[in-house]
Amino acid sequence: MNKVFVYGTLKRGNSNSMMLHNQTYLGDGSTKKKYVMYDAGIPFVVEDDLSYEGDTPTLIRGELWMVSNQVVKELDALEGHPYAYRRTTVSLVMDDATEDSAFMYLFTTPPRGEYVPSGEFDETRRVWYTTSTNKKG
Repeated sequence: MNKVFVYGTLKRGNSNSMMLHNQTYLGDGSTKKKYVMYDAGIPFVVEDDLSYEGDTPTLIRGELWMVSNQVVKELDALEGHPYAYRRTTVSLVMDDATEDSAFMYLFTTPPRGEYVPSGEFDETRRVWYTTSTNKKG
């Protein structure tokens, strides 16, 4: 079994949440380290060195899940690990103040989309960009 921290379409009620069907939800929390999130209809979380100037790193909000080895393989395929997103281990602070660690997927190239200063993805916003000539493309 593996712990996975999800912050986007895999969260409960979102479009890919069915991939966590029959897995165990452990609670909500945030990363201990700050990252930068962008939203282009799906979230892109990157290390600060891949962010754009002026976009401040923040804690990423999400859900912690206990998942099977098979589900990790399926998530790796969905996320394009290790090319599009890279699975890495991160430290977390849960909403009940306990600390934990889990796998999380980080985008591997400069992101696209709208900067999300809150660090919390809202799939209902559905922001899509179509140009590729600037950072929102």
